Amino acid sequence: MSIETPRYIGSLPHPAFGIRIPDIVLPGILRSLKEHRVAAGFMLSFGRETAPKYVVDAAPGLYHITTGHTGTSITEYIEKASSYAVREGVVVEVEADHLILGATTAEAVSRIIGAGRISERRSDIVEASIKYNLSEVDEAVETSRINAFTVDACSLIDFSANDLSGYELDQRFEESIPESGDRIRLIEEYTGRSLAFPWIDGRCYHIKFTVDDVKKLAVKYIDSLKATWRIYSYIDERMEGKPFGFEIAFDETPTITPAKDLYYYLMEWRRMGAHAEFIAPNIGFEKRMDYRGNLDELRSRVSMLAAVAYSLGTTLSIHSTSGFTPTSMKGARVYETLRLATGGRIKTKISGIYYELLLEILYSSPPGSRRRRIYEELFDTVVNYLEDEVKSKGPLYSDELVAKLDDYKRSVKEGRIRERDPLSTLAKSYLFIALNIRDERGRRYIRDAIIELYEEDAELRRIYDLGVASITDSIIEKFGFQDNVKLLS
Repeated sequence: MSIETPRYIGSLPHPAFGIRIPDIVLPGILRSLKEHRVAAGFMLSFGRETAPKYVVDAAPGLYHITTGHTGTSITEYIEKASSYAVREGVVVEVEADHLILGATTAEAVSRIIGAGRISERRSDIVEASIKYNLSEVDEAVETSRINAFTVDACSLIDFSANDLSGYELDQRFEESIPESGDRIRLIEEYTGRSLAFPWIDGRCYHIKFTVDDVKKLAVKYIDSLKATWRIYSYIDERMEGKPFGFEIAFDETPTITPAKDLYYYLMEWRRMGAHAEFIAPNIGFEKRMDYRGNLDELRSRVSMLAAVAYSLGTTLSIHSTSGFTPTSMKGARVYETLRLATGGRIKTKISGIYYELLLEILYSSPPGSRRRRIYEELFDTVVNYLEDEVKSKGPLYSDELVAKLDDYKRSVKEGRIRERDPLSTLAKSYLFIALNIRDERGRRYIRDAIIELYEEDAELRRIYDLGVASITDSIIEKFGFQDNVKLLS
């Protein structure tokens, strides 16, 4: 099967893969997709991993290192994703992942490295983020090969609403929903009855809203809904009638997503006249960590969220499905639990695992070898950059960064971890920035060295491609995505 351009695949259950360095990760992924006859998504986070070409090509220092930190521009990402897929005859959907609203890139990155930074909800930051995202949409659409978008307005969710009560709650509700008729409609629509959500695993869930529930939810989500709508409307206009996939991301909120919140948001989203094939709740996963919670509780939680979402024509998307190591797969039986909870009606997203696999292979190479030297330069360069950030209190500076640097040095000295260990907390949190570090001529010399090594070292290429394919095989098989192309009309 072959295609000339990426295909819109709608709500088809499928895996989506982050391709941070397209040149080296695509061969192994495509090998697995072709063997298993899988239609899949390719993605990069537009708010972090990739950036418009004008950002990637800008002089060093003009944009912060976390902006487009893979060094892969939007145009390069999309064109390579689609051309590689065409060459291998694989059906893919190319996605603009995590269009992040209401936060700077550095603040958005702080969510995934555990820095604990909370974005200021200032109007200038919101408007700047929207303007930047519109430029990203423009570049993506101009390739004529983009057909899915994920919007992340987590920074615009007002979690303080959860603690409101009495007069203060009433006042904030009136400010959020100025028209009295709209306030009456909201309360009448959501209260006074119990909602039932039967699900394919034989369970049936119930939700009942109180008046205060509705008021809090209205305050909590009004800004997120409005900003997401602005981006959605612009995408719809730019796509000029072509179908496109749309996903709403809640996965990076500080707390697990309640079923009431999911139902309310999707109901109001539909009322605005928009579609969303997928929604990504926070189900209790941590970035780059195996799931440590109770699997029965995870199954019940995901089952209920899936039932609620599906009742409104939306399917769950599960982010952060990679675990502590490239092979741990989020922990024993976690994938199987998610499949049972959703009946296979699910989209999964995974990205950093392929980069971490590369780092493991390079680190495990013999001391003094070309592979090992590249890894050591990569690690040391990042540590030096982080130490400079601490000294200058740059955008990545935080108490958590200071603690991680100190803990790494102390752990190595005490023999608790290996020197330059790719599994150290410091490495797993920050080595991603190596791909965007540049020399005095503006070259991303570490990224270039990795690609050159992959092209010239046949044995590395064989080992890495096999590792990438093996990881991809496991994801496909454990979630049951095999032969999903048959479900495409």
